[in-house]
Amino acid sequence: MIRKRILSLLIVLILLLPALSACRKTPGSDEMAQTASLQEETAEQKTDLETTEETSSSPSDATETGSETSEASVSEESAANQDACTVVLSQYANLFIVTSEQGANFREAPNTDARILGFLPRNSGGELLDTEGEWLHVRSSCVEGYLYAPLAATGEEAQSLAPSAALHFARVTAEAANIRDAASLESGVIGSAMLGEQLEVVGEEGDFFIVSWNGTNAYLSKTVCAEEYLLREAEILPEDQTEEASESEDESDVSDTPQETQPPKTDQVYEAAMNSGSAPQAVIPGSNGLTVCIDAGHQQAGMPEQEPNGPGASVMKAKLTTGTSGCATGIPEYQTTLAVALQLQNELVARGYSVVMIRTTNDCPVSNAERAVIANEYGSSCFIRIHCNSVTDPNVTGVISYAPAPGNPYMDAGNVQNSINFSTIVTAKTAEATGAQNRGVIQDNSMTGINWCKVPVTIIEMGFSSNPTEDQLMNDPSYQALLVQGMANGIDGYFGR
Repeated sequence: MIRKRILSLLIVLILLLPALSACRKTPGSDEMAQTASLQEETAEQKTDLETTEETSSSPSDATETGSETSEASVSEESAANQDACTVVLSQYANLFIVTSEQGANFREAPNTDARILGFLPRNSGGELLDTEGEWLHVRSSCVEGYLYAPLAATGEEAQSLAPSAALHFARVTAEAANIRDAASLESGVIGSAMLGEQLEVVGEEGDFFIVSWNGTNAYLSKTVCAEEYLLREAEILPEDQTEEASESEDESDVSDTPQETQPPKTDQVYEAAMNSGSAPQAVIPGSNGLTVCIDAGHQQAGMPEQEPNGPGASVMKAKLTTGTSGCATGIPEYQTTLAVALQLQNELVARGYSVVMIRTTNDCPVSNAERAVIANEYGSSCFIRIHCNSVTDPNVTGVISYAPAPGNPYMDAGNVQNSINFSTIVTAKTAEATGAQNRGVIQDNSMTGINWCKVPVTIIEMGFSSNPTEDQLMNDPSYQALLVQGMANGIDGYFGR
């Protein structure tokens, strides 16, 4: 009997063995094998990719289908906007942003009779300190003042506007960074940026930022810079140029749809420029068929009255300021610029150019718009405006220039590009002649003396009066001679001479 039972148990065990073997098989082992295979394949693909593209990968490598690409793009864009918002908001405890198309005046007290300290363009902003009735007490450009509340956004509205209002910059974090002509470390180097230099970002391509560089788009590796999102701040007038303004002079402060005093018509400004006292102080004929108009920036007395920022503009700006002064020499900018302008006049005449001199003395009450009109009306082939620069950091040095930006609403596109080219060449030649750093061309559509021009124009900033060494150099006759040679060479270069 016992033997029969044992035999029966053995038979059952034999029959159950295949089932027990199946139960011991690890669930999902086939899937794991497939995953391992895919990982090996991915590793091989990654090795191939790293071999052929050492510095960046194609965006298509990150996605497999069109729908996934679209969703990723939306996600990345949202993240970028959120990052921009976070960076901007981190600078302010209580943000405000100007929303008025015409901008807003920045006043000393909360009323339209108060002195104008400066101007806040649209999308500029700063710190909201308090509210006083219909006025905002704010800080911008490290200056406290007031603006009319309906012209600005605060609170959640300002926070929502921050990403679109902020300007996107790449700040160089290396000792020096190459500026390239394509998004590759193998591409050509067309310039360099120094530690701390900020370049406006206009796009991205792989591991590179697309930045604005000397009037064109160029490429900066993301590995040598940090992103910054900054709001424009108030444009503060020099203390001696602020003014007591009546309500009738600035109705933009009392309405969110400003009914401003109508600016002078374009032909009226032209007529004013041709009136007595607004003509050039010297016109010297030449032999090569080209005429250069020279403007020694500023003069000894400011002109706080306002004029249109460009033909037909509703934005008004002070007609003229006295400029800065040397931090070491104490010499005012208007004296330095005239000394160089007179030497440039002589050099250009010697090279065969006709020369129109906006001023030859320090007493020349001609506004920025009128100076541009003179350059237009006297048949100038180009207009060079000579200035000195100044910033809060005393270590900053170099030659820089200003030109209009593409899309300038007051100038035709051809003249904008000609002005950018003219500025680029003059800056390069001036830096070459003096040995100073070439800090490139800043494109700006807020300069009255540029916006009124119908001829190629540049504002050449010869150096920084805020730097003791450059201040002394710019007032040294031997260095002034080098500046003159560089500017004249730049003018020759622009005309292909």
